[in-house]
Amino acid sequence: MNDLMIGFMLLLLLVAAQASINGDTIKRSDFPDGFLFGVSTSAYQIEGAYLEDGKSVNNWDAFSLSPSNIEDGGDGFVADDHYHRYLEDIETKQALGVDVYRFSISWARVLPKTRFKIFGDRVKHWITINEPNLFTQMAYKNGKYPPARCSPSFGNCSAGNLDIEPLIVVHNMLLAHGKAMKIYRRDYQASNPLKS
Repeated sequence: MNDLMIGFMLLLLLVAAQASINGDTIKRSDFPDGFLFGVSTSAYQIEGAYLEDGKSVNNWDAFSLSPSNIEDGGDGFVADDHYHRYLEDIETKQALGVDVYRFSISWARVLPKTRFKIFGDRVKHWITINEPNLFTQMAYKNGKYPPARCSPSFGNCSAGNLDIEPLIVVHNMLLAHGKAMKIYRRDYQASNPLKS
């Protein structure tokens, strides 16, 4: 995201905050033509359907099985049950006037049977790794996400090295992104009618 976009988003947040303080109402017409109102989700937080339709265990499934890893002992086995209720959820988004919906699909649902091609004719834009900066910080600095690695000053982890591991993780995420894009372009993009 470039600095201009970040600045614009901050300005919109300030306008919304000021309107809230003044008791004003914010309307769609207050935004420029072409402005998209959108929402996004993360697969593990909403998907549910643990091990249904060929999904295998992912790192969050395994991580949440240890009660000490999740503060309230919860898991994503049902979550918001978006897997079964997606039509109802989409209707709700439409009723709210949402223009775009960015959702994620668990890699453990796509990869076990190389089902990347099942979604290729339905998905126009792909993100290979969701929030890589957050994952790196929370999993390899603070130790709050799987595999829960950190240096002693940042958490109570059994192992980790803050000086080296986050750099290795970012390096490998970049390599994984590059490989995924190469495979997509080579094997799937040509047959994707939605490609832009």
